[in-house]
Amino acid sequence: MRLDHALRDDHQALEVTFERVLRRFHGGDSEAIRTAWLALDEELEAHLKAEERFILPEFAKSFPVEAQRIERDHQRIRAALVELGIDLDLHLLREHAAERFVQTLREHAQYEDEVFYAWAETSLSERAQHAAIAHLRAAGGSTAAEEPTRGPAAEHLHA
Repeated sequence: MRLDHALRDDHQALEVTFERVLRRFHGGDSEAIRTAWLALDEELEAHLKAEERFILPEFAKSFPVEAQRIERDHQRIRAALVELGIDLDLHLLREHAAERFVQTLREHAQYEDEVFYAWAETSLSERAQHAAIAHLRAAGGSTAAEEPTRGPAAEHLHA
């Protein structure tokens, strides 16, 4: 598998998780919201770590300004995750705040798709590409947290 495809696939898997979080807010079940949020936190952190460990250092050598932007975005994303996670624990997190955060994540993903991933595929060493792909696969992406598609549990989730 190509690295740019693996990274974009991971963004798509994260998008599924974003939508799951937002659906949980629409449903109003605080425990379901918490479960979906924790999955988002875990999946997003694994994705950020893969980028930072295997790709960003080399990218920064050629594109320091763009790399700094990505690093700042990652810092802001992590800070927001912590802040919103605290709000969630205190039952203060509101749907509009989660929607704003998801929109920020989508904008960041679009920037990476446009600037970062094509470079990674064409310029990163094969060894680093394989390591990044292995890390993304080991993290499991969103597949472990997918919703049931049929049966009583699925009916409850889609209600």
